[in-house]
Amino acid sequence: MGVAYTQDLRDRVLAAYDRGMKAKQIAELFEVRSSWARRVKQRRHETDETTEPQSIRTQRGQNPNLVKYNSVRPKPATHWSGSANPLGHAHRWH
Repeated sequence: MGVAYTQDLRDRVLAAYDRGMKAKQIAELFEVRSSWARRVKQRRHETDETTEPQSIRTQRGQNPNLVKYNSVRPKPATHWSGSANPLGHAHRWH
């Protein structure tokens, strides 16, 4: 999982891009990965946003379809008996 950088750092990275610096130079200057600096620039270009994107975990928590799915999906079996056990052994688990 990546590091959550501050908004101030995002703003400074974008200002450096605006001054004509390249991703590699920005990465060295601010001690970040050049790929992260490029993603910040790309996000601003595509969405006009400079803030950190909302995490997928937060989005999942707000999705009513997933809540519905989680409430109706079957629970996994916790025991078996007889010859139907998955390893083919004669043990009986309860």
